[in-house]
Amino acid sequence: MKKTKFVLAVILAMMTMFSLVACQLQPTPQPHVCESVCEICHRCTNADCKEDECKVKCAGHEPMYAVVISVPEDWQNPNLWAWSDPDGKGAFASWPGEPFTKMNDKYYCYVPGFVNTIIVNANQGTDAAIQTDGITIEREKNVLVTIAEDKSATVVDLPDTEVVPLYVEKFVVHANVPISWETVQMWAWSHPDGKGAFSTWPGETMVAETKDGEPTGWYTGKVPTWINRLIINGNEATDAEKTADMVIGEPKEMWITVAKDLTYEISYSDPDKAVENITVYAKIPASWTSPACWAWSHPDGTNAFGSWPGEALTQDGEWYTLSVPGWINSIIINGQVGGETLQTVDISVEAGKDLWIVLSQEVGSDGKYTATVTYEAPAE
Repeated sequence: MKKTKFVLAVILAMMTMFSLVACQLQPTPQPHVCESVCEICHRCTNADCKEDECKVKCAGHEPMYAVVISVPEDWQNPNLWAWSDPDGKGAFASWPGEPFTKMNDKYYCYVPGFVNTIIVNANQGTDAAIQTDGITIEREKNVLVTIAEDKSATVVDLPDTEVVPLYVEKFVVHANVPISWETVQMWAWSHPDGKGAFSTWPGETMVAETKDGEPTGWYTGKVPTWINRLIINGNEATDAEKTADMVIGEPKEMWITVAKDLTYEISYSDPDKAVENITVYAKIPASWTSPACWAWSHPDGTNAFGSWPGEALTQDGEWYTLSVPGWINSIIINGQVGGETLQTVDISVEAGKDLWIVLSQEVGSDGKYTATVTYEAPAE
């Protein structure tokens, strides 16, 4: 009996050993690394690739061109505002535009190829805020813009001696964090290859957002579009002050709210502007055709529509109507008269309320129409 037990024990031990050896011989599954990737965003360009890591494909990219500037010494933290004239298609979502990056004694920024007009501004948020008038540049060219003390500008083709870092497409990340975090950083990388967006932990310091000179509680930074993992961390970035690894899907502007227990929520629309749409009713001069509405939020400059002249109004009897985001507080009504675009002055309105706007019948000395605004339908 003892011998039988001994034999069974030996057999069991041998089976266990063979099982362990077999497991060790099993190849470790390797994460998929796609060879068909975009050089700019590092995302998959193969439509037939069905791997989980390649669910988000490259959506294509607008050709980008460098704007290098030289500005007076007292112009701090310069920004670039850029658009296409005369159609008004904008390069950036809101004023003051895209921050320039320091490059030796100059600054550089990139714009899409459709841009032919720019404004350089600086010292935003201070009493010394300053900006140029619109500066005409040639489309689809790298340019050097020299700003003089009187804000005049000289534009030339970018010399070959000015070597600008290659363009890296990025998107904006907003973070709202526990009040105890005195600094906020973000760490970002690409999984599974482990390529990091920043050189050292805890990563890029995010900038506190302000409105009317007061902090909003949000922090802002940018990351390359090729990242798909993100950590928001604060102060010394201890385990008690950083989120878990976040899986990032579509690379577009996002708002991340971090709770005290380090749980988080990701939104692709501004939570502070999550309000119902309102209706704009406009009564325009009889001579106007193709009336449209341009709307934005002042003073942050967030536009409701992608390009000028905005969204077309729809006729409803003697009124023209349009549904717009409820957070807007500034409006322009514009239209065509004899092939020329005419418009109202900037109209300040209360956010979140339906509007009835009646335009004047004659243009003012400034070439613009005035308007009256009510928040209830006028009596017939």
